[in-house]
Amino acid sequence: MGVDEQGHQVFALGSSSKGNEVKKDHEGIAARVGGDFRGKIAIINCLDQVNVLARIGGFTSRYIGLVALGRPLVALGIRLRYRALVEKVQSFKEDMASYIL
Repeated sequence: MGVDEQGHQVFALGSSSKGNEVKKDHEGIAARVGGDFRGKIAIINCLDQVNVLARIGGFTSRYIGLVALGRPLVALGIRLRYRALVEKVQSFKEDMASYIL
């Protein structure tokens, strides 16, 4: 998605409703790769910031296949919750330790 103020790469990963499982998977992958990833990967679950409109849009797009209908619903839902998403990012910046693997 981009780069943060400190030059770290930022990625977005959809995890449906399995945020905790995804976090555990990433911890396992980092351990298997053998690199020193401790303290270098942060996972932030934003699903609690997504409203019902975005969820319906995601379902409509992915599971029903009506992308032309689903994507605008997702976009509108995210636009309506934009402030909450920004606050989530601020929360991360204020307390990074609780998000770092």
